[in-house]
Amino acid sequence: AQAIQAESGHHLWSETFRRELKDIFAIQEEIAQTIADLLRLRIPEAHVAQRPPELNLSAYTAYLRARFLIHQQSPEALQSALEQLRTLSTAFPEYAPAYSGMAVASGLLAQFGAVSGRQAYPEIKANAERGYALDPRSGETCTVLGGLRGWFEYQWDEANHLYDRALELQPGHAPAHMFRAMALLCQGDFAAAEAGLRRAMELDPLSASDCARMAYVHYLKGDYSAATEHLQRSFELDRDYPEARFYRGLLQFQQQHYDAVIQSLSPSNSPLEIGLIAAAHAREGRPSQAEECIARLRQLAKQLYVTPLAEGFAAIGMEDFDLAFLRLDEAVEDKTNFTNLIAVEPFFHPLRADRRFAKLLKKLNLKV
Repeated sequence: AQAIQAESGHHLWSETFRRELKDIFAIQEEIAQTIADLLRLRIPEAHVAQRPPELNLSAYTAYLRARFLIHQQSPEALQSALEQLRTLSTAFPEYAPAYSGMAVASGLLAQFGAVSGRQAYPEIKANAERGYALDPRSGETCTVLGGLRGWFEYQWDEANHLYDRALELQPGHAPAHMFRAMALLCQGDFAAAEAGLRRAMELDPLSASDCARMAYVHYLKGDYSAATEHLQRSFELDRDYPEARFYRGLLQFQQQHYDAVIQSLSPSNSPLEIGLIAAAHAREGRPSQAEECIARLRQLAKQLYVTPLAEGFAAIGMEDFDLAFLRLDEAVEDKTNFTNLIAVEPFFHPLRADRRFAKLLKKLNLKV
């Protein structure tokens, strides 16, 4: 291990640690403590946050495997992560990250309507609160509880407080910066959202999701060139990242590249993407193809959960605004979390002049 002054390149300190690999956490703690002591000596004003070491290697390893699946973010990977974390919580009922991880996996499934958020909410709430109760000094459990308070309960001030607490405890916890940024984005603070995501990307430069969300911020700002660059980076990290694919469809739609939307999303079975394809067909003057997409959504609904927001997308493209408001209201009731972005998402702009739009925002505790 060595410490180098980044600006000057000056070598400050180095040490070699030779140990038997019997207790990886003890070695990790020893190295961390040594470096913390170095920082206090060299930089007296530095405050080094200390966390207790992980106690069980098998629990930690199982948790990391589940987190790997969560980062992939496909419905199949998220479901697999959820199953693994349930098994972990049974084997280690006092292991806080298992509960927070379950809340994250279920929450991401609800974000784009792969499951009913309303049905998943009781379990998400129980897991987020259980994880926090077990370890309230963890940046991760604070972040996940903040996600619950904001995205599911619309208590945005409380969510922001928990994110700030998470970053006070663990300033380098990239998900806390990301979650806080996305919550601020829902509230219309583009500058703070961009700054938070930039910090998350600095801390976790290989995150396809952070690249995709930065692309989304630029898309909302109307900077389509920057959005495209970040989407490309996301695809370089994960060639078919679901969130990036959806954002690319939204970007192409706003650029009026409707055939590009259809071409890039047509292989998808994602209900929201099918709804976006229907909207693109409608804008290209192909109402029969748009109706075929809606029929496909209704057929899918006989086999699995389909968020009402999918048909809401189609209805907006077809300019059937009564149907759009009906489905959006149902999506809010179903806690499809993407609805939290309706105040800033340009796809919903055709609805803004209608008084029903303000009612939807009030349900989400957001401002016009």
